[in-house]
Amino acid sequence: GPLSTWPPPVHAFHGSALDVPIPDDCEGVYMYLDPPYLGCTGYQHDLPREDVITLARRWSDAGAVVCISEAVPIEIQGWHHVEITSERKGQKRTFSRQQGEWLTMNREPAWRPSVQVGLFG
Repeated sequence: GPLSTWPPPVHAFHGSALDVPIPDDCEGVYMYLDPPYLGCTGYQHDLPREDVITLARRWSDAGAVVCISEAVPIEIQGWHHVEITSERKGQKRTFSRQQGEWLTMNREPAWRPSVQVGLFG
């Protein structure tokens, strides 16, 4: 199948993200959270902002690199924000009233998109 080319181990879980068991040692683990954007159509298992932050902190405390995708930066003390709106290719999130896209990360990003300054500042 299409996942056969992914490096192991890749695990799929169907259900609420809050029910995913978190290993005690998540060194080398990358956790990507892509919750429903505020003001947008949700998923089957909705995840309110408070739960997104709780989940992100749990994985971070276990040692994982955590990245959350949202239309706005998520305020978590000591975390980093990167706007990636200009980097999107292909299908944009046209269903969103907010066209911005931000990553909120528990580690300093290794790369940031260049910021394009308008002609008149």
